[in-house]
Amino acid sequence: MKVLRLLGAVILAAGVAAPARAQSSVTSADIQRLQDVSYEASRDVAQARTRDAVLASQLQAELDDARDEVIYLKVKLRRNEPISRGEYNDVRDRIENIRSRARGDSAGGYTPPAGSRSESVQPRLFVTSRTIVKPGFVEVYGGSLAA
Repeated sequence: MKVLRLLGAVILAAGVAAPARAQSSVTSADIQRLQDVSYEASRDVAQARTRDAVLASQLQAELDDARDEVIYLKVKLRRNEPISRGEYNDVRDRIENIRSRARGDSAGGYTPPAGSRSESVQPRLFVTSRTIVKPGFVEVYGGSLAA
């Protein structure tokens, strides 16, 4: 009887955990969508340059940072490191916000101050046998620390 209860609990836990895992998995298709959206945002920023060159420059800098984050996520995926759905959503939302502001949509949402990064983006330290350094990173004893 105890074995049946234990088996039932294991099956129930597996049934609940599987959808949670499926929701939090970020795939290469998700990363490709981020890259596609960033290219679309780049076109929107280029069009915005004719209306407001200062805004377009600010948006381009933010888009460059967001693209760096997309590359970071792509590297993590290739290394089979976990990528949380929240981390993916943060980058996606940042790119969508940039697109919206470039198009001049009034519902652009949060507009970060010039030169700042999203509050939810935390500095990341990673040490590997191969050092990957991207713009905005500082070399730290064989690893990198996001600036």
